[in-house]
Amino acid sequence: MITIYIAVDIGKRNCVVCITDKDGSILEETKYENTLQEACLLLI
Repeated sequence: MITIYIAVDIGKRNCVVCITDKDGSILEETKYENTLQEACLLLI
């Protein structure tokens, strides 16, 4: 089984999502504007 962690930094204008493995290595990091449309695109 692979263990991953997802962190979301919510700011006033933007959010940053970071996915790391159990050792803390970043697997993916993305930034998007705080709009419903942008958040929905992240989930697709």
